[in-house]
Amino acid sequence: MLVVAVMMMTMPSRLLQYKLCGLVAVVVVVVIVVVLSVVVVVIAVVIVVVIEVVSVVVVVVVIVVVVGIIVVVVIVVVVVVVVVVVVVVVVEEVVVVVVLAVLVVLIVVVLIVVVVIVVVAVVVVVVVVVVVVVVVVVVVVAVAVVVVVVVEVVVVIVVVVVIAVIVEVVVIAVVVVIVVVVVVEIVVVVLAVVVVVVVVVVVVILHQPMTSKKMFARVPAKVSISNAFNSTRCVYRIKLAPINGKFTIAVT
Repeated sequence: MLVVAVMMMTMPSRLLQYKLCGLVAVVVVVVIVVVLSVVVVVIAVVIVVVIEVVSVVVVVVVIVVVVGIIVVVVIVVVVVVVVVVVVVVVVEEVVVVVVLAVLVVLIVVVLIVVVVIVVVAVVVVVVVVVVVVVVVVVVVVAVAVVVVVVVEVVVVIVVVVVIAVIVEVVVIAVVVVIVVVVVVEIVVVVLAVVVVVVVVVVVVILHQPMTSKKMFARVPAKVSISNAFNSTRCVYRIKLAPINGKFTIAVT
């Protein structure tokens, strides 16, 4: 029973240790999941910010280029007009004026076409950049969501496994305690039976009648008898003899 008591006292501490280990494992996994989620979100934000900055830079560069082209076109038109005016003033010929006017018109048309092409190219570039940014953002968010879902599934599986291990350990501990208690009870019963049998055998042996002469004992003893007048010293023999299972003393 002492062994059972000790095991019952120590077993809960072991189960508590197992439960604490399982709890620590779950906490560690949850911390890892949170850290991974934060890292994934930070990476996604950084990627989106970088893409946005690149797109803004590209748009600014394209706008600067378009403005530069427009400025160049205006300068060219002004120069052409000035040249035409100078030529008209100097030459004063109708043919030259007509030719120069046609040239000016052609130059203006070409410049307008160039400007339109550049504007269309800028719009196309901006649209492509925006589409690429949107696609990248969607892909990054999708990857982040997939990573978070996978990590959550792993966490759930780990938690289920830890709980199953704890339950199995508890069941094994309870079974071990029950087995130990049963074994100890059986040993106690067996010992009790053995003690009862030994006591019964001893009692039966002690209560058997002794008729053998070998059971008689002769013990020499000295007995002193004295009175007021004289004293004598005699030697007596004490004989022990069992009668009906009881010992009697006979003095001779």
